[in-house]
Amino acid sequence: MKWSKAKKTINRNPEVKKELKKNSLEYNLVRQIINVRQKKKLTQQELAEISGTKQSNISRLESGQYNPPPGTIDCDIDAPEAWDVNIGNPDIIVAVLDTGVDRDHRDLQGNMWVNEAELHGGTGIDDDNNGYIDDVWGYATPWCCPGGTMDDNGHGTHVAGIIAAAGNNGLDITGVCWNAKIMTVKCMDENGEGDFLDEWNAIKYAIATGADVISMSFGYYGFDEIIQEEIDYAYSQGVIVVAAAGNDNIDSEHYPANYN
Repeated sequence: MKWSKAKKTINRNPEVKKELKKNSLEYNLVRQIINVRQKKKLTQQELAEISGTKQSNISRLESGQYNPPPGTIDCDIDAPEAWDVNIGNPDIIVAVLDTGVDRDHRDLQGNMWVNEAELHGGTGIDDDNNGYIDDVWGYATPWCCPGGTMDDNGHGTHVAGIIAAAGNNGLDITGVCWNAKIMTVKCMDENGEGDFLDEWNAIKYAIATGADVISMSFGYYGFDEIIQEEIDYAYSQGVIVVAAAGNDNIDSEHYPANYN
């Protein structure tokens, strides 16, 4: 089942559509405020100056009158403090299951995982015996993405940047892990669409090729047994699986985050 179709299916439910509409929020306001990296208690006036909004709007935001409530100011991951202890490890491989990754991006190119055996091996040969031929830059599921692993949507590159954009280099942004390796596993097309078979094969590849972490920043409504089994297998192999919680702010079970 297409993930986009799964979402369309649930959106046909009048109650769900009503809930989605009710929970729309002033995105720019929220993003500006929750991204503030100041470690002091900000006054409402200071928050208003940062966001460029009226103080009354800030009061509404802090009181939770927006749906969904945006959270608590300074309730972040304290990345600058963490970087004083550790900035990441190039031995950690994070498989980004998404629309691909722009491996030539100036803030990512130094942190891209490369299959060295395939890079220096023969064309049309499975040089590292992992079951995949010529997977130099990762893997693209052939059903949705026959054109290769490069990002043709932008979402996957965005996600990869959050994870491991190079830090302290004066360019663009800083990822949470400055030098972790990004393994590209393209399982969604230029429209951000894929299906359960794409997802299953993507997880399978990431496990087989040595990923330490699997990132799945997508979602749909509907359980699938084969995906649950593959996630169980990932955990049995010591692989950490991370999935998006969803953007819709409704009570319906959201997958893959809702798999056990």
